[in-house]
Parts: sequence; C-alpha cells; structure tokens
Amino acid sequence: MASQADALIRSDFESFTKKCFRSTHGELLGPQPYVSHLCSEIAALDRSETTRLIINLPPRHLKSFVCT
Repeated sequence: MASQADALIRSDFESFTKKCFRSTHGELLGPQPYVSHLCSEIAALDRSETTRLIINLPPRHLKSFVCT
C-alpha cells in the first residue's frame, strides 16, 4: 500500500519534480516561484488544458530537467 507521500508524488507534478531533483542531485530544490509556475504550466499541458507552451528562462533554470 502506497504511503501518503507516494500518493502525492504520483498526483502532483511539482512534488514529483522536487523528488526527482533530490534523487538526481542529492539536494533539495529551493522554493523558487518560477519552478512552481513552470510545474503548473507543464501539468496543464499534460492535462490538455494548454495546447501550446513556450518556456523562456535563462540557462541553468531547470527547463530541460522539468520538461523531460
């Protein structure tokens, strides 16, 4: 039976992203507002609420990490 944390990771894209970042990099992902917004927009794209998305962020701001 899955724990509450596992259920949250499966249902919330931002929680999943933070878990993956910690697993990959060995450190916590900070509380940057742009990461929350990026995750929200990617989740909306996945749910087909958004049909087009352009992501303009400077280098090293997790664009590739979050989108893949």
